[in-house]
Amino acid sequence: MPLLNSRAPELQVEDWLNYGPESIGKGEYLLDFWSYSCPCCLDRAEKLQKIHGEYPLDVVGVHNPEFGFERKTGNLEAEVKRQGISYPVAQASSAIREAYGVNRGARQFLVRDGEIVWQNSGRDRLKDIETAIADTLGVEEKEVVQEDRGTDREVSPGTYLGFQGCRGINSRGNFRGEKEFSAPGNRKLDRVYLDGEWRQEREYLEADDGELFFYFRASEVGIVAEPNDGIRDIEVRIDGEPVPHSFAGEDLRVEGGRSYVRAKKPRFYSLIKAQYRKAELTLSPDRKTRMYALTFG
Repeated sequence: MPLLNSRAPELQVEDWLNYGPESIGKGEYLLDFWSYSCPCCLDRAEKLQKIHGEYPLDVVGVHNPEFGFERKTGNLEAEVKRQGISYPVAQASSAIREAYGVNRGARQFLVRDGEIVWQNSGRDRLKDIETAIADTLGVEEKEVVQEDRGTDREVSPGTYLGFQGCRGINSRGNFRGEKEFSAPGNRKLDRVYLDGEWRQEREYLEADDGELFFYFRASEVGIVAEPNDGIRDIEVRIDGEPVPHSFAGEDLRVEGGRSYVRAKKPRFYSLIKAQYRKAELTLSPDRKTRMYALTFG
């Protein structure tokens, strides 16, 4: 990983999406490693869009894929357009990941005259990024990003569903290929439970005919999912009941006595936004739906 006050590695990327880096590297720019299936990254991209318009510096998004479907440039182009991102976005190469020491996930670097003058330690908030930008440029902070409000509440951890990252199914180990399950009645907090027929692969769980249960604690719940072929629905319930309109996330449909997400493309889908609670999430996906990760906030 490059050190503070060292020369910034060259921006070696696979593809530039919206426009090229003609002016980048001649002044100040913020390098943001992100993933379009990461809800925190999407929230940060929305705020970085405002920073890009308010401060005299470039924001450069380097897309650092978590899952295989994110490596397809067409999928990334569609998501950049859907999110309304106007700053330069590139698909990361192995060279730039190695040069900046970011194998996967998010990280930010502030560069001035080709030198790294600030980097996110992994604990810094988005508000800290804006403060660093204002200090580096010697301008008054514009308060584009509001102060983060911390909480003492415990929130369920983000949970990968493929055998590479999952902590185990039905309080047992992972598997590869097809398997039939019977979910126990006594289900523990923050664990994945399956009932029915499923396939688990390296990055995802694929439904055949079954349900997934997860007892969580959070105010927001989301899922990274892929229809695989055509359009697939994932029915969503809280404590065995349809999610009410007042708890519905941006992507959840509540109609006809059902609450469900209609997955048309591989991406992150917002399921629930409500007051903090402990409850059991039940997902009943259509056959062949691929589910990569659950997120909580």
